[in-house]
Amino acid sequence: MTDDKWKNYQNYIDNEINTTRIRSFLWDSTDRQYNLNKFWQLIKEITIKAAKKYIISRKSCIREKIHPNNNNSKIYKDINSMNKIFHNFRKNNFGLSHHIAKDKWLNWYHHVKDVCIKYKIPFTLSYNITSRNKLDIKKTLHSIIQTLICKSKIEDLQIKRDNIKKFVVQRCMDYKNNEKQMINSILDINRKRIVLDRVLIENQDNSTYLLTDPLEIKQAAIDHFQHAAGAINQTKTIPSEWIDEYNPRSYIDDYIYDNLMNDIEADELISLISTLPNNKASGPSTISNEMIKHFPDSMVTLIRILFNKILLYNDIPIEWKSATIYPIPKPKEWECKLQNTRPITLLETMRKLFTKVLNKRLSTIYTTHCVLKGNNFAGLPHNSTFEPLRILDNIIQDARYHKNELWILL
Repeated sequence: MTDDKWKNYQNYIDNEINTTRIRSFLWDSTDRQYNLNKFWQLIKEITIKAAKKYIISRKSCIREKIHPNNNNSKIYKDINSMNKIFHNFRKNNFGLSHHIAKDKWLNWYHHVKDVCIKYKIPFTLSYNITSRNKLDIKKTLHSIIQTLICKSKIEDLQIKRDNIKKFVVQRCMDYKNNEKQMINSILDINRKRIVLDRVLIENQDNSTYLLTDPLEIKQAAIDHFQHAAGAINQTKTIPSEWIDEYNPRSYIDDYIYDNLMNDIEADELISLISTLPNNKASGPSTISNEMIKHFPDSMVTLIRILFNKILLYNDIPIEWKSATIYPIPKPKEWECKLQNTRPITLLETMRKLFTKVLNKRLSTIYTTHCVLKGNNFAGLPHNSTFEPLRILDNIIQDARYHKNELWILL
């Protein structure tokens, strides 16, 4: 995407906002869910229309790596066509009873002539075919085919050399700009992919059956991933020894959360939008982080209105409650079994932006008022899991050195 295209994208959104009824949207307090759904729908429609018009899209599909010396190249196709002609001159067809029609021979003649001209091969075939010159024609065809094979080998060798140079340059570029890709290339790590066009279902009696209907496969995937974790969303009884850990802390005052649900300011939202990472998969609406980061001020204002209404209504648009799940293969054979995959869930990007606002506010509160104490700090800004892991590793090493028994409660 060029700057000019992003500028056109922004201008189109500005124009759509000015010509649609979204600026004069009436928030009816009697049906809050409808208001949120409708306002979000208008924002989404404007964004998608602008994206389809100005953002270049491409379809990706699973492709097997093809060796450069494949039979789909032009010279290989010409070799195949020449072989088909040559096979008509088999030894058992050399008798006088075997007659090749004149029009059929002329078609072959002109095809062979075109091939020879294309690859700059001397052309000496006779225009007419008789029982006397069949053997000479066969030898000539064989010579042409052998020449084509030699040329194909030279072409393959050149392709290999060009690919070697290309990938050497690419690896040097990856060493500078994309270390992950470089390491994957050196270690010959290939991403495993699956096509969910069939699913093998195992019954409790160990019998199996194969699903091929798309709707049945979809339902089977939904059922599997809903129960794959094994947890049930229900109220749970806290064991007595853990009750104290869940009790409110006396050193935390409730007033520190007073500003958590305040209206979102424009500077606050713009600052968070600028920190959104690029090259991330989008959610069900297909609105990406890059599209959000290039929103004009008019659209940012509408998003801020939506977010503030969400804070006021204590609810979100119903579409934000949906997500897209992609099955990723585990490091084992796929075998058409859903249990050999793990799911990755893609949430709506606008929902994640709204959550980012609240997380940023909570992080500020926790840091300012020292809410998290001891080793409970890994989720705060400028902190990580390195410190507690280092402490745990030192404890393990000490136990090993002194040959002490060690119990770790997880």
